[in-house]
Amino acid sequence: MAEVARTLAEDPDELVRAHRGWWNRFYRRSLLSVPDKRIQDFYWIQLYKAACATRAGGPSMSEWGPWYPETGGSWTAVWWNLNVQIATWLIQGSNHPELGSVTSTFKEFEKNLPLSLPPEIPSEQIYALSHPSDWTLRPGAHTVGVPGTPTKTDNNGNLSWAVHNVWLSYRHTMDIRIVRDVLYPILVKAVNYYDHFLYEGGDGKLHLPLTRSPEYADAVDCTYDLSLLRWGCATLLDCLRILRTDNPRAGRWREILRRLVDYPRDATGVTIGADTPLADSHRHFSHMLWLYPLHELTWDRPADRDIMRTTVDHWTEDRSLWAGYSYAAASSMASRMGRPDDALDFLTTFTGNLFDESHMDCYMTANTMYAEDTNLGIESPLSAAQSILDMGIQSHGGVVRVFPSVSRRRPDVSFQALRAQGAFLVDADRSGGRTRWVRVHSEAGAPLVLQHGIAGAIDVRDEHGRRLRYRETGPGRIEIPLGRDETAVVAPRGAQPDLRPRDVPAVGDAKPWGLPD
Repeated sequence: MAEVARTLAEDPDELVRAHRGWWNRFYRRSLLSVPDKRIQDFYWIQLYKAACATRAGGPSMSEWGPWYPETGGSWTAVWWNLNVQIATWLIQGSNHPELGSVTSTFKEFEKNLPLSLPPEIPSEQIYALSHPSDWTLRPGAHTVGVPGTPTKTDNNGNLSWAVHNVWLSYRHTMDIRIVRDVLYPILVKAVNYYDHFLYEGGDGKLHLPLTRSPEYADAVDCTYDLSLLRWGCATLLDCLRILRTDNPRAGRWREILRRLVDYPRDATGVTIGADTPLADSHRHFSHMLWLYPLHELTWDRPADRDIMRTTVDHWTEDRSLWAGYSYAAASSMASRMGRPDDALDFLTTFTGNLFDESHMDCYMTANTMYAEDTNLGIESPLSAAQSILDMGIQSHGGVVRVFPSVSRRRPDVSFQALRAQGAFLVDADRSGGRTRWVRVHSEAGAPLVLQHGIAGAIDVRDEHGRRLRYRETGPGRIEIPLGRDETAVVAPRGAQPDLRPRDVPAVGDAKPWGLPD
């Protein structure tokens, strides 16, 4: 406040100019346009809220954001069992790494992670993360607890899941410093936390004792924890390749991947844990992290499809206890499973659930703020913005997928400078249900496999119109050897597309957000 007062006293006009300049630059970093202008407006409002709530080098996003009154200190609490993770996904694809506070928070306050451990767990080579924490990762009222004992909590996976967001920051920028300085040193100790409790069962497999699947039930071999441990070990081995180094525990990580028990299953798909089915409505998608966002299983592999389909269909059958973010996650899962109409339906159901005195258990206000009963929150609308991005572009598994989940009911989409894993900036345009062109700029020279979705013969050229080499790797999928700072334009054979940004025409007569009836 003192700095603001000093600046105002010196030159308030300059402060206003700088403020407006920042926002003008912010909004010009990327463009996303869809025919449902209510959804388009919703997306842009979420970007505004994210920029108001966090910055790289600043505090992580708190549960209420900066808008709510200071009551009991809760407004500053940082929730790590889902909320921060899903609230900050959109900063990657929307090309706003300047909002990457999760990475900078862990870099600055790693030293506080041992404070979340109870005295029974040695803290020398083990990290964990309680929720809520404060902005410096100091724990709130509860530590993580001890798996297999009455002190267990649903905090076991908080740190591994949060560090997955750091991995996403690396993958979208290919900045090796993120791996070297933040991801790798913290993930080693997060995996050690789980390894401390692993035991060999009579089947020769490695098992986890009783832990808790967030917001649902206690379970042995809890799927939530197994998926995060499996992702953590695989990612540590990736880190060794990226950093061109080794670690004496690398053999143990390979052993865990080889011997860790499979996810428990029954006729309804993957379950909460061993002998713990999903028996009723569950708002958290904790038992499906292997599908989203970890992408351990993928729709690209036909052998994975049955278990993905069965598990998701069972979870979505009973929505009586769902929250807003449940609809957002269901939309993103549907987008990954070739179900664009379902993805759109889940999204429009959530964004249409405005404040109604007869239905106050879960709603958004006219300005897209969100609440469950009287409990305010920021994460659900922000995660729904990621669901919108997932319809237009996905980049998991080493493939950049353009327009992977566009509903036939809303077939036009246009975007510029959306960011994909591999540090690619992608522009694309779709009209009348057909992809007109795709342009990809490589910031890092990473391998590019592009699912362009253009029917028939194509041309692949650089930004000057010169032909580029490429190799077809599947229907509508090509590999292009792009170097750092090189660009490829993919279009139907013989076309001369207009590559300028485009606001697609509106469909329907949607009332803009925030205006009175």
